[in-house]
Amino acid sequence: MIPISDDFTVVVDTCVLVHGFLRDVLFNLAEAGVFSLRLSDDILEELKRTLKGSGFKWTPSKVDWLFTEIQRVFASCIVHEYEAIQINGDLPDEKDRHVIQAAVKAKAYQIITFNKKHFPKAVLDPLEISDPKRCDNTL
Repeated sequence: MIPISDDFTVVVDTCVLVHGFLRDVLFNLAEAGVFSLRLSDDILEELKRTLKGSGFKWTPSKVDWLFTEIQRVFASCIVHEYEAIQINGDLPDEKDRHVIQAAVKAKAYQIITFNKKHFPKAVLDPLEISDPKRCDNTL
């Protein structure tokens, strides 16, 4: 299990987690204590659906293995009971509201995403979540 630390907490969006290399790097950095990783049930469900989808075509057994490992190693990093948190403002994609709700519940400093436009500054600033930084291959 990963120890929970409040030093630098981040929520990682599904669009980042679908990339195996980035997922592995972020998980390894979290295990090393570089930052505190937070995920949510909705982020993980979205990841499952995406990996099983036409773009990735993972086998059910491979998806099951990945999620068994995530549950085993990162269970303490999964945020629960965030659905009732009210987020004011319009989002370009309402399906991403759960990511912000999880970030608020986790008291995250940052959301790591490729979809910066989905998390407008006007919505995040009042919640004291800094601008999402776009991940790229310069990690």
